[in-house]
Order: sequence, then C-alpha cells, then structure tokens
Amino acid sequence: LTSCFTDKNLVPVALADPNRKTETVGDNAEYFNVSGSVMYISRENCMYPACPSPDCNKKIADLNTGLYRCEKCNKDFPSFKWRLLLSVHTAEKLLNCDVDRLDVDSYDAVFDNVLLKSFIFRLRAKQEIYNVSTKIKFHF
Repeated sequence: LTSCFTDKNLVPVALADPNRKTETVGDNAEYFNVSGSVMYISRENCMYPACPSPDCNKKIADLNTGLYRCEKCNKDFPSFKWRLLLSVHTAEKLLNCDVDRLDVDSYDAVFDNVLLKSFIFRLRAKQEIYNVSTKIKFHF
C-alpha cells in the first residue's frame, strides 16, 4: 500500500473484466498493483477491545468495575488494547495512525480522513472453486 506511484510500464486492466487473462491456477496466485480510492469503510465492528496478553487477540468483556475480562485467558485486566479487523500493517498505513494511539474520540476523524484519497494497493488474485463454480478472489 502506497500513496505514490512511478512505474510507467503498467497496462490498465479492469478487475471485473470477464475476459481478463489471469495466471491463477491451482494454489498459485497472481500479485499486482491497483490504483484506487477508498469510497467506504464500515465503522461497525471494524475495531474492538481485545485482551492485552501478547498471544491473545480475543474480544474482552467490560465488567463495569474498571476491569476487563478475557474468557480465553481466564483473567481480568485493568486495560485492553484496540484491535482492527484490517491487518495492522495495512490499517496503520491506510489510516495514517498508530493503532495503539487510536482512541474513541479520534476514531471517526481518522476514518473520515482516508475517504476519497487515492492509493496504490498490492492485491493477490487467486482462483477458488466453490460448488463447482470457479471464481477469482482478490485479497490485500
């Protein structure tokens, strides 16, 4: 993910083009860059309070006593860490902020700042078969 682009040897291709040639066969995947703008980010359920333990990312429950409970670790904690459902590397680049410094008050502003901005996204196209139909899935 980058916000600048200098490669002049690229051929534009529409992702939805049904005649698009792809080399995604079996477990192989095709990687490519796409220029695009962020049109919408779902703010519901994209960020949640998680267990602060290093090897645990489970959602924690607010006990309303100043403590937070992780059922997986079976422990109560005085604090939590925010987790984004975007990968941390992608989210931090896209949102231009450190996830650990993101708080509830700046939450909306951070998401609003990324809308309609142009980026170069590195995508992976992979052919997947589901119920005898073949589809190409795109992933960041």
